[in-house]
Amino acid sequence: MDSEHPTIKVVVSDGSEIELESKVARASTLIAQVWDDQEDKSEPVAIPNVTREILAKVEEFIKKHLEDPLPEIEKPLKTNKLSDVIPEWYGQYIEGMDVDTLYEVILAANYLNVKDLLELGCAQVAALMRGKTIQEIRDLFH
Repeated sequence: MDSEHPTIKVVVSDGSEIELESKVARASTLIAQVWDDQEDKSEPVAIPNVTREILAKVEEFIKKHLEDPLPEIEKPLKTNKLSDVIPEWYGQYIEGMDVDTLYEVILAANYLNVKDLLELGCAQVAALMRGKTIQEIRDLFH
């Protein structure tokens, strides 16, 4: 952890300021690059495409990932239950999200450049679609 700056402030979509542990914030390539380029380290990093609630989900993933990294997800998926092929915590985390939250987490992971969360979210979408008809998939995502 950065002893001079143990936390990094970010501003989310509603304008509120949130402090993240430096190691958690730096897991986002976007936040790390903006922070490193910023001269005034007291200024927060703006992440206007992410809500407070979704940032909390991203932060939860990163904290777990830093202590117990997600192993590579085998592709193609051989099951429609992702928790059968990944560690239990990650399965409960991703399968516990409704489709709208999952969509927002995927968008945030892409925007913030948190590769493993993006991969996990996309694998969950693939698992949700596996074995479904076109109409069932439409119903799921509309």
